[in-house]
Amino acid sequence: MPNVVINTITNANIYIDGNNLIGRAEEVKLPEVEAEMVEQKRVGMMGKISLPTGINALEAEIKWGAIYADVARMISNIYQTHEIQVRANIETYSSQGRVAEVPLVCYITGLFKKFPLGTFKQLEQVDLPSSLQVYYLKQVVDGVEIVEFDSFANIYKVAGVDVAATYRLNVGA
Repeated sequence: MPNVVINTITNANIYIDGNNLIGRAEEVKLPEVEAEMVEQKRVGMMGKISLPTGINALEAEIKWGAIYADVARMISNIYQTHEIQVRANIETYSSQGRVAEVPLVCYITGLFKKFPLGTFKQLEQVDLPSSLQVYYLKQVVDGVEIVEFDSFANIYKVAGVDVAATYRLNVGA
């Protein structure tokens, strides 16, 4: 019988421009890397297919727990990019209990495009979601690079391999 292991992540911390914001956000939604697909129809093919042509625009969201003046000053300038780091702990469990813990670190750079002033309801927590357009992302698990994408530099790396190197060479970038 195979030894089953389960990874779990139950919390995280965020940093903006190196500032530790522990306890200030309720939720962080990191970007989803999604391929831009173009439909292809060719004579002689019985069906249509879609092929990747690039990466769709990336977006992240942070839902704040309250209004913090220092954070509001940072994210309210729609022309200034910010470096955001989300750090988490991946715990691995087996039939012997917790057998490992490794760091998960996600780096993103982008512009905040939505600055919340708040939705207020009687006797309820204020709702403060802000979103940002992401231009750069990198995800690292236990020191091993999973994915890196830089929309301005045309860099797309998967497991440390630059899968866009030939494209940049071919277009002279």
